[in-house]
Amino acid sequence: MSRKHFRLIAQAIRELMESAQGDNDRERYERVVFALADVLPQANPRFSRLKFLTACGLPEYVWNRK
Repeated sequence: MSRKHFRLIAQAIRELMESAQGDNDRERYERVVFALADVLPQANPRFSRLKFLTACGLPEYVWNRK
């Protein structure tokens, strides 16, 4: 996978997170983001976890949370 693919995934997640209807929805999306951030380096060793978390719209204070 390329940076273009990672950006498309992040954009879709960001849009979902922006339309979240409450904390439960947002927490579910955050869990998906973290799960993807854990496995996407297998698709491309140059994958940047921090860039992906930022592109998905996660604020810094949740980056270390799982």
